[in-house]
Amino acid sequence: MKKMLSLSIFIFQQVKRVLRIQEWLSGKQYVKCMEHNVQNAKNIL
Repeated sequence: MKKMLSLSIFIFQQVKRVLRIQEWLSGKQYVKCMEHNVQNAKNIL
């Protein structure tokens, strides 16, 4: 029983870590996209 609990906690932590990494990556993508838009705006102006 205790082993199952620690295993589920471990899995939960791994999932949380993956989600955080995905969040971080999508955040970087968002920033890159914004920078790209700013560059385009400068080129138009």
